[in-house]
Amino acid sequence: MNTTELVEVAVNTWNARDNDGFAALFDENCEITIPGGVLLRGAEGVQMFWHGYHNAFPDNQVVLRTALGSDDAGTEEAVFEGTHTGPLQSPDGSEIPPTGRHVAVPFVGVSTIRSDKILSYRMYFDQVELLTQLGLMPAPAASG
Repeated sequence: MNTTELVEVAVNTWNARDNDGFAALFDENCEITIPGGVLLRGAEGVQMFWHGYHNAFPDNQVVLRTALGSDDAGTEEAVFEGTHTGPLQSPDGSEIPPTGRHVAVPFVGVSTIRSDKILSYRMYFDQVELLTQLGLMPAPAASG
């Protein structure tokens, strides 16, 4: 499987809510980096990543816009969509209670691949955009 296909399989497995299948795509020594300075490692880190988003947004889907790959890296541009009906763990460890709001947050994920497994995954998204869509920050003033 090439790296572009691996990125697509990861998105499809995520959307199918196949936790075991998603976890199997990661190397046992993987690292996942997400905004807020969060670094997750190994199988436990993959589970923290999975449950963090699936618990907070049980109806979530990733809408893949673009997937690109090289010999040892893959990149996705996508939108995370879901309704915030469960507690969301913030980077400082506190929980954001459910707001009931629907979000559609664009993100980019960059994967490093080794032996057809994800060795590292770095996710980039605008935290202010997420918090604004959750109603936790004021929306920007309209420009006129």
